[in-house]
Amino acid sequence: MSFENKIRQAYDSVHAPDTLTERLREELQRDLRQDADAVGGIVTEAPKRDIVRTLLHGGAFVAATVILCGGFGFALWSMRDKTVVFHPGSNVSAPADEQVVMPEMAGLSRQTAQQTLEALGLAVEFSGDGSTVARSEPPAGARVTKGSTVRLVME
Repeated sequence: MSFENKIRQAYDSVHAPDTLTERLREELQRDLRQDADAVGGIVTEAPKRDIVRTLLHGGAFVAATVILCGGFGFALWSMRDKTVVFHPGSNVSAPADEQVVMPEMAGLSRQTAQQTLEALGLAVEFSGDGSTVARSEPPAGARVTKGSTVRLVME
């Protein structure tokens, strides 16, 4: 009897008496060991798949994934900075009682610079008679509290 027929017979004999099933299992194991010895391998019995254990492992994986993703989201949320960056030409105004990052003003016209800083909630003071901003005080990149006065040096 071929090996495949023995396996088929073992599966077909599910309703057979326990002694017959046990005898077939022993024959299959003996044949497997002989085949493995012929090629120098080791035969071990494959673990049975338990549906409850599989579901528990899957549930644990899903729970761990949710916890990790939630933790990462909380970490990002907790590290957020209340500093708001605005760029020249934007029409967005800064929230009250917050700091804004001073944008680069050099090279802008008087009107564009004034509109930009007023949109950020900053007061503007000009120094010089030129039509183009040379530099700002405080400089670009500095944090400025909303409502502060910014001095623009014109050239």
